[in-house]
Amino acid sequence: MPTRLCLLAALSLLASPALAQDSRFKESTPTASPATSPVQASPARKRNRRRSARRGKFKGYFQLGSLPFELSGFQNAHLSDHQKHGLKSLDDSNPEGRIDLPLEQYNVPAGLLPAARIGIAGSGPVAWSGELAFSGANSFTALVATLGVDINRKVGPLSIGVPLRVGFVGGSANLGKITVLDGYNAPVELDNPERVFSEGDDLSAGVSGGLASAGLSAEFWVTPNLGLRADVSFQQGFFGDAISVTATEPLPEGTEEGETATRKKTTVSGDDAAIVKPDGSGVPVDMKIVGGSWGAAAYVGVTWRPRL
Repeated sequence: MPTRLCLLAALSLLASPALAQDSRFKESTPTASPATSPVQASPARKRNRRRSARRGKFKGYFQLGSLPFELSGFQNAHLSDHQKHGLKSLDDSNPEGRIDLPLEQYNVPAGLLPAARIGIAGSGPVAWSGELAFSGANSFTALVATLGVDINRKVGPLSIGVPLRVGFVGGSANLGKITVLDGYNAPVELDNPERVFSEGDDLSAGVSGGLASAGLSAEFWVTPNLGLRADVSFQQGFFGDAISVTATEPLPEGTEEGETATRKKTTVSGDDAAIVKPDGSGVPVDMKIVGGSWGAAAYVGVTWRPRL
């Protein structure tokens, strides 16, 4: 009997490792948790996805900087209807109308003007864009409006872009309210009833031309929706030869500034025979306009994306 008990004990000891390895005899243990998904394992990736979801498909920016600008060739002149009513200097009974065009003071020497710029652009490696830059002093406004594309590339924390633009450059002088010169008749009536310059109308003169530019931009996003932007570009734009002189009706009575209202405008080009020398004669003024916007422009400011 002792020999049999010893033999059974030995067999049980030999069998125990096999039993331990056989899954049918294992004790039930808690099921191991499944492998964590890559998204769950990377909180940073989840945050990046949330940030991308909150960014719009376009961005806007506002910047301050400098605008290269030059304008010369403006001369003091008169606007006269002598072709229709005759020169008063030849016969005092002629009902000529004549108004002053004090343009010479609005010539701008070549240099940099302090300017502000607003822009809007799409997203992606090649994105559309539109910009409006403006500068104003002493009733004179310089303006550059462009459309184009930005070719973008991510370089570390920065987004580097190559902005390519084409558009418009212009300058406008506000000459105030029309007042007919003493001794002359009002209104100034040119060759047809549609071209009338009446006392009290707002008078302005302007020049315009085409422009193209290329440069570099850099953006650094401080938050998912707000960043800093810097631009430097070289642009070339030239004014056409002629100026335009425009009279705009005042706002109707009871209408406040900023409200939508239809205001009649009358425009005459600078090479029109109605623009004459300011000596009482009918000799046309030969204004040779020179200028535009060429050189380096630089801007810095903020950029933002709307939240979705």
